[in-house]
Amino acid sequence: MRAPPLPPEDRHLLLVQASHRVFSRKGYYAASVADILTEAGVARGTFYNYFEGKREAFRAVLDAVMDRVVQGVTPISLEEPVPPQLQENLRRLLLVLDEDTCRLLFAEAPGLDAEGQAALLDFYQGATARIVRALRTGQAIGLVRSGPVEPLAWCLLGALKEPVFQAWLSG
Repeated sequence: MRAPPLPPEDRHLLLVQASHRVFSRKGYYAASVADILTEAGVARGTFYNYFEGKREAFRAVLDAVMDRVVQGVTPISLEEPVPPQLQENLRRLLLVLDEDTCRLLFAEAPGLDAEGQAALLDFYQGATARIVRALRTGQAIGLVRSGPVEPLAWCLLGALKEPVFQAWLSG
């Protein structure tokens, strides 16, 4: 079955979403470009118009997840109480971590080959860098104690990942 004609940006989104589902279901290593083609309902040439291969599609999936994370977090206003704003940001982050995304980031990660592992590492380094910037901003405005922020960023990322992972495992 051929997919209907779509503008290039919509076709790219379709391929990223199909890739996300396939990688979540099969894992990076077991997934193939053919699986993504079937899921998206497109021809092989269409896939290669957008991606060089599976690794690039996986990176696009991780980039899309990070984009959703970034869109879900809003800057903190000092003119309003900070704790409710932090809670709302956390709530929105948890919405990004749907079942497919949790499976992709947590369950399938151990099965990644070197290329997939590198893409996942880039994702987590990007997340850590965002947290570091937020903590430095917090230090600059007096909400976060002075000191090294990178270890704190790792702890905060872990404090988000583990409850989500546990909830996903039991869910």
